[in-house]
Amino acid sequence: MANAFIPAQPCSKVYLTIKANKLRDMDTFSKSDPLCVVYQFVKHPDRNEEWIELGRTEIVWNCLNPEFATKILCDYFFEERQRVKFELYDADSMSSDLSKHDFLGYCDCYLAEIVSARTYTTNLGGLRGNCGSITISAEEVDEGSKEQAEFHVRATKLDRKDIFGSSDPFLRIYRIMDSGSRQLAHQTKHLTRTLNPEWAVFRVNLQILCGGDRRRPFLIECWDHEYDGSHQFIGSCEISAEEILTRTTTSIPLLNNDLFCRSLCCMAYQNSGILHFTHFQIVKSYSFLDYIQAGTQLDFTVAVDLTASNGDPRKSSSLHYISSKAPSQYEVAIRAVVEICQYYNKSKRFNAFGFGAITPGNRKASEVFNLNLSSTCEVFGLQGVLEAYHYCIPMVQLYGPTNFAPVVRNAARSASETLDGSRYQVHNDVSQKYFSSSQMGQSRTWQKRRGRSSA
Repeated sequence: MANAFIPAQPCSKVYLTIKANKLRDMDTFSKSDPLCVVYQFVKHPDRNEEWIELGRTEIVWNCLNPEFATKILCDYFFEERQRVKFELYDADSMSSDLSKHDFLGYCDCYLAEIVSARTYTTNLGGLRGNCGSITISAEEVDEGSKEQAEFHVRATKLDRKDIFGSSDPFLRIYRIMDSGSRQLAHQTKHLTRTLNPEWAVFRVNLQILCGGDRRRPFLIECWDHEYDGSHQFIGSCEISAEEILTRTTTSIPLLNNDLFCRSLCCMAYQNSGILHFTHFQIVKSYSFLDYIQAGTQLDFTVAVDLTASNGDPRKSSSLHYISSKAPSQYEVAIRAVVEICQYYNKSKRFNAFGFGAITPGNRKASEVFNLNLSSTCEVFGLQGVLEAYHYCIPMVQLYGPTNFAPVVRNAARSASETLDGSRYQVHNDVSQKYFSSSQMGQSRTWQKRRGRSSA
């Protein structure tokens, strides 16, 4: 069709890095806890327009000058005028509902302004008086960059910053830009009351850390955490991934230049602690497509809810009602999923189950049974799943309860049989109900015993 709507293809993808300065202090006894929500203005083919959320940063506690570590990924279309909006809120809880947080201000601009400026700074509006400013940086995503730096870091003999106790140290890792400026790449959690901390293993995308150049130095700062946001600087160092990987440097002193300058007269100061790289490696993050192209096959399992809450299948009000004119709602759902999954399994053989019904020859409801009511659960392709479903519906008595745990355990057991990465288990429960927390707990307990979770 000549007039068919063909969506534009993005010229590239960009990471948006955000920081703000001199935000409003909305809290009485502490500072604001800002987070930033990013939107893109979208015009639909039917001429409807709306702001769509692209993503959110983390919350930076007790801080009026936040640097957000979370990067917002955005499609960039060179030929389009893309409006983007940045809203800042003072988080009063962990709720995702923005109406429960205090509005701090916003800015509305075009993505091209940010991309062309590299570093775009503007004042925030939306409230009377000064709302502070926001700075946004854009960097093109290297689609081929799938490498991440994995850190396991500890420190020894850190400076004591608290008068009546030890420090509460955390790390900030910065990328050093070509201009000499720096950009926050990662921040660890703080560890309480220790001068010899060992942080949990963490990963940073190599492009975000050093532009993908293993020889480019990055900056590590160590701070003493304070709950009011007035963190105290302990020391810093610069190092590159190449230096750590080649074992040139596995330990490096943390230096505080202020203390160093003061000690020039007496030569007493040596360092503010030693940072040790217990483990460091570059790991590749493989995408779903990478696995498929390498030969991984999808093993697909479908489990159909046959409990009485779905209604009598002989009545048109039932979700299992099948007429000569239209499929049941369950059939529509099954078709939507299996049609896609079948292309990723060369054998086209899938496992199909039912649960929550009384099968022929039984007096009690079965927790899980073969959907085709035979001795094997295996069917061939989408048509095989639908044929089993059509055969089963008039043969069973819909009953209950709706219990997902047995079928999830069944799928997890199957997933645990292949450990070489050649197969990936996809389990699909088709039901009108939600998983209960207790059922999820039962599934997790079984998975922990097996030492492997279902896919």
